[in-house]
Amino acid sequence: MEYRLEVAGRTAGTYRQTRVTLKFDSAGELLNAVALARSGLVGWGLWQQSHKVKSAFGKCWFCSTAGHGGFILITQTPITFKDHAFEVHHLFASGPSVVAYAYEFEEDCDWAILLHNDPEAFNSELAERIKHNDGNIQTATSLRDAVNKSLQWSKDYAEDRAIEQKLLDEGKFLRCSARSKDTGIWGEDTVVVAFRNKDRQELYRSMSKETYHAIPYGVSATIEDYSKFGKVEMADEKDA
Repeated sequence: MEYRLEVAGRTAGTYRQTRVTLKFDSAGELLNAVALARSGLVGWGLWQQSHKVKSAFGKCWFCSTAGHGGFILITQTPITFKDHAFEVHHLFASGPSVVAYAYEFEEDCDWAILLHNDPEAFNSELAERIKHNDGNIQTATSLRDAVNKSLQWSKDYAEDRAIEQKLLDEGKFLRCSARSKDTGIWGEDTVVVAFRNKDRQELYRSMSKETYHAIPYGVSATIEDYSKFGKVEMADEKDA
């Protein structure tokens, strides 16, 4: 006997109302996992290209869209190494209790999390890349290197964002933009920097280009941080 459950929600990108019908057998097994994977409830939009990926955790596909793409994993047993993007729990009257989860592994960095934790998916994706003659990935070693580099980048990014949030929670104003001033009272070697706090309020300071470039872009920098490298003066919003 087949059981059908209509699930409604909003798309992740446009927040349009959308829905998908999930089909389960009498044992509670999800019969149309690909319908959930392709639905607007998860992922990054309409699939343009896709291929099936073998996974130890469930049904998985790699898809590309007009925007982002990546792996979408559909499973009925939650995994521990990633937060789910979608979940449903339902008890049919005179029928089975059912669950379904969807996980997104976006192609820029999260893709490596799946391949790192799922050897079956790793081998499946390696075979796919060799089949399509991916010049960068032709051996297990080259794919493993790519996975490790992406995981390190993701770790560094998460640590940077944690530092940023801590500073904001402490009431600090952090660098958010900058503009060179080639003429006017600031002189040709001046940069006006905007600093923003947790409440989106902004302060403006001027400094030399040498002082500004003393802190690499991407680092959470405060006004006090810049003062360690050179003179920092008040500036107006109109100068930013």
